[in-house]
Amino acid sequence: PPNNKLIATAGRDGGIRLYTCNTGNYVGTLSGHKDWVNNINFSHDSKRLVSCSWDYNLKVWDVRKAIELATLRGHGSSVESAVFTSDDQRIVSAAYDNTLKVWDATAGTEITTLRGHDKRVNGLAVSSRTATASSDSDQPQSTLFNGQSVVCSVSDDGTLRMWDPMAGSDLGTLIGHAKG
Repeated sequence: PPNNKLIATAGRDGGIRLYTCNTGNYVGTLSGHKDWVNNINFSHDSKRLVSCSWDYNLKVWDVRKAIELATLRGHGSSVESAVFTSDDQRIVSAAYDNTLKVWDATAGTEITTLRGHDKRVNGLAVSSRTATASSDSDQPQSTLFNGQSVVCSVSDDGTLRMWDPMAGSDLGTLIGHAKG
């Protein structure tokens, strides 16, 4: 977790268990999924947690109050991974239905569906887009992407795709692995 205060674990029982980082003491369980919880991630401010499950749903949790804030429905199969964008305004989810979905993290509403993978999307990573481009000089010539989030998705189709979750656009594809 970003603030190093809590550890969250998830499993086949559908629950999410919270523990303190400094002592390992059990804090409580977040319950609500009807099947395995595949993945969990804290928001960057550590106030919320997103979970995804074989029950085809995502859930957003208030970590401090240990309550469910929203259930996000829309995938047609098991949700494999979910991450907050770097500004915590959006959640991006990946599923066995070959799609990614972008959600409003506060309202809990679906913004768009991202399509491009031919098989299950099984992993996500998010980063702030703060790369710089330079010429032969030592000084950066321009800042790319204006500090917005980039989401990378990996799939059983052997590709890694880069997405702009705010615009809902595909930024590029890396191909190379023969099997996903």
